[in-house]
Amino acid sequence: MKNLIENRQPEYEVEGFETEHFNVGFGHPLYTYASDIVRYVCVAEEGGIIPVMPMCGVTIALMRHDEEHRSFVCGANCELRKIEVEQGDVVTLIIFTPCVANSLLNRPVGEVTGKTFKAAEVLNGSKQIDSCLRQSMEPVEKIKLISTILRTHILQRQGNGLAEYCVRRIFETNGSIKIEELAREVGVTSRYIGKIFENHVGLSAKYCAGIVKLKETVKKIQERPEERLTDIAAECGYFDHTHMNKSFRKMLYCSSGGIREGMFNNIDYTKVVSYIPKFE
Repeated sequence: MKNLIENRQPEYEVEGFETEHFNVGFGHPLYTYASDIVRYVCVAEEGGIIPVMPMCGVTIALMRHDEEHRSFVCGANCELRKIEVEQGDVVTLIIFTPCVANSLLNRPVGEVTGKTFKAAEVLNGSKQIDSCLRQSMEPVEKIKLISTILRTHILQRQGNGLAEYCVRRIFETNGSIKIEELAREVGVTSRYIGKIFENHVGLSAKYCAGIVKLKETVKKIQERPEERLTDIAAECGYFDHTHMNKSFRKMLYCSSGGIREGMFNNIDYTKVVSYIPKFE
C-alpha cells in the first residue's frame, strides 16, 4: 500500500527561514497518518511569510512567539494560504493525510474545511498537546511526544475503508483518475463518491484530485527546469498549457511560469488569505 507522501509540503526554500522536515517514515508514531511534519524558524529581522500549499487533509499548526504558544487546526483547503510571522517565531505544521480528520476532531470534518480553529475548540487531546508545548525539551522529542498523543486518538476510531481506498487511488494516479472511473472501479455511483468525500475528507473528489495534480505538476516543474511547460502540462493530465495556468492562478495566485522562475517569491501576498492568525 502506497504511503500518501505526495500530500507533503514541497521542500522549497523560504527566504528568511530555517526549515526542517521531520522523518515521518516507518517507526514514527504518525507513520501513514501524517504526510509531513515541517518546522519553520524565522531568522529575518523584518519577519516573513510562509506559503502553505493547498491541502487535502487537516493540518495542525503549532506556533511559538517569544514565550507564548498557540495551536490551531486548519481544515482542507483548495488555495494557497500564508502564515505571517516575526523574527524568532517558530511554526510547526503537522500535515495529515486525508480521512484522518474524523479521528482527530470532535465535529464533522466538513465544518473545518477552508477554516482555522483554535485547537482547544475542535481537537481531541488539545489539553495534552498544549501542556507538551510548554515543556522544555528538544524540538524532535517534543514532536515525537505530540505525535504519540495524536496517534492515541486516531487509533480510538475506525476510518472508512472505501474513502481511504478512493483517496489512495487519486494519489496513485497523481490526480488524473476520472471520478466516474473511480466510481465504476469500486462499484458505486459518482454521487456516492461525493458523499463519502464530503463526510471523510471535507473536499469533493474533484477538488482533491485537482490538488494532487497541482502538487505533482509543481514537483515536475522544480525537477525539470529545462523542460517545456506545455510538455509538463500534457504529462500531468491537463488539456493544455492554458488549462494548467488557469489551475495555477486559481489555486496558487501565480502562473506556472512564475512558479518556475521563483517558486512562491513571485506571488502577490495581498491577495492570499492568512492560514493562522498573526501575533499582534
